[in-house]
Amino acid sequence: QVVTWQYIRHRYVLPILGFLTVPNPCIIAPWCRFGNILQYLSVKKRANRLYLLAQIAEGLAYLHSRNPPFIHGDLKPDNILINDDEDPVLADFGLAQIARGVLGPGVTSGSVNGTPIWMAPELYEEDPKISAATDVYAFAFIIIQLYSEKLPFFDILPQGQVQLMLAVITGVRPKMEDYPVPPYLVDKTTEYEGLWPLLARWWDQDPDQRPTAEEIHRRLRAKLNRIET
Repeated sequence: QVVTWQYIRHRYVLPILGFLTVPNPCIIAPWCRFGNILQYLSVKKRANRLYLLAQIAEGLAYLHSRNPPFIHGDLKPDNILINDDEDPVLADFGLAQIARGVLGPGVTSGSVNGTPIWMAPELYEEDPKISAATDVYAFAFIIIQLYSEKLPFFDILPQGQVQLMLAVITGVRPKMEDYPVPPYLVDKTTEYEGLWPLLARWWDQDPDQRPTAEEIHRRLRAKLNRIET
């Protein structure tokens, strides 16, 4: 997987410069001094979130457009770094998979170790498989955290992971009124609320009903263009 990632080159994907196998396996990648996107936004509080999200979607669409598609598998804010150009780059691809079993059989329950908050309902099934649709599901939740600064399912998390799993597989989703923007982003309320009708499809219970990352990228770019004009 790391060898494959070496040949992936895109503005919004962290490049791999090389890797070592001894004394311990490790990858070599550019240093991102701004940290992950949450750390960046804690300093650059007024950064254009919609623009950042469109960039992330473009990077994700590129991965999914590969032949065969490259699936990230653990998409979340911690795994989106900010490079020296202050652009987001997709990183930490320890769970990344080549689709259609090119690197072996499909991902099984024993090999899906994503972060529960970001895991799509189908990943809790007996024989789960990550896919482009599971990346899209996670992307939808990234949106609400970047705008509201609240962790998805913050109200369920204290009850434990079993309750979180039950909520996800029974179709429970965040409600907009529970995830308002902080006071310093109040002027972005309309922009943020305009994304919520799209989220219903992006985190749909049925993975076949979720759009592609390319469609999401087009939607976000269209919203940006309307704002800029």
